[in-house]
Amino acid sequence: ENRFEWPQLKRLIEQTYEINGNMPVTFVSLSMGGPYFVSFLNNFVDQTWKVIPIYALFFLLFSIINI
Repeated sequence: ENRFEWPQLKRLIEQTYEINGNMPVTFVSLSMGGPYFVSFLNNFVDQTWKVIPIYALFFLLFSIINI
């Protein structure tokens, strides 16, 4: 885990929220970004913070099968 990046991620989300007139942010996550973002939410921010700036989370996961 890259916990040293979590304060920067939190600031980016807060700035995006404020710049857009306090409109909640929608997240799209690819591949391993999903578990990374869930880890950020579960370990770095509290429940009160999660409710305010987050509107939706979309996780796009792909499987590649060798045939």
